[in-house]
Amino acid sequence: MEAKIKAQRAKITAAKLDAVFGHGLQFRANVAKLQTLRRQRDDAIARRDEIERWRVEEFLDYWERDMHHMAILRARQRQQKIADERRKWHVKPCTKEGKVRLHATARESTVFCIGSSNLLAFSKEFQANKNAVTALTEQVALVSSTAQLEQAQTMLMPLLDTFTKTYNGVHQALHQVPPPPHAMASERSTSVDPPPATDIVLKTKKKKVKTLGQQRRTRDAHVPWSLLDQLAAEKTKLQTEKALGAVFKRRKPIGDD
Repeated sequence: MEAKIKAQRAKITAAKLDAVFGHGLQFRANVAKLQTLRRQRDDAIARRDEIERWRVEEFLDYWERDMHHMAILRARQRQQKIADERRKWHVKPCTKEGKVRLHATARESTVFCIGSSNLLAFSKEFQANKNAVTALTEQVALVSSTAQLEQAQTMLMPLLDTFTKTYNGVHQALHQVPPPPHAMASERSTSVDPPPATDIVLKTKKKKVKTLGQQRRTRDAHVPWSLLDQLAAEKTKLQTEKALGAVFKRRKPIGDD
């Protein structure tokens, strides 16, 4: 009995030693290997998430570049389409012979002269057959040219006065020169009355000294605002009537069907 108990104890001790030094060492090695595998798995998952995030960012960057490029292409196509439409509907000025006018037409002149102005612009009798725009344009031209003429006369008045004084002085000196001796002898024999003084000499004798306050002031060439406003209103009214006439002409009457 005791021998069996000792043998059983020896088996138990051998099993304990085998479990501690055999299976325990293998278990510890397996645990370390398991931790290493878990760490590698976590690193692989983190790497996968990082690569996926990079892939999404790269896709968004590529999509943004593609959308920007497509927007630029659409803008260019739109500009090209607008340019083609404008070029299609562009009106080319032509001459009477049918050729394209190479040089642009000159702007309408806003400077009026008395030679091209209608002197009867304010006469209702001669303006009855003309439309309101033409009549007002002629009135503005006449007022502007008249004001410019008065301004030019006022500016040249000092020069004209100096020239008149010089001219009158020369003629007065010529009249005051004594005649030659044979002319004096013939004058005594005929006893002809002296010639009357001319108007120029009389005007020269009666000189008037003009002070600074008595000199005419320079008048600026201007057109009344009322005429300009009336002309603009008539032009607007004429354009409106033309537009309405074109609209009514394009409309089809109801009874044509």
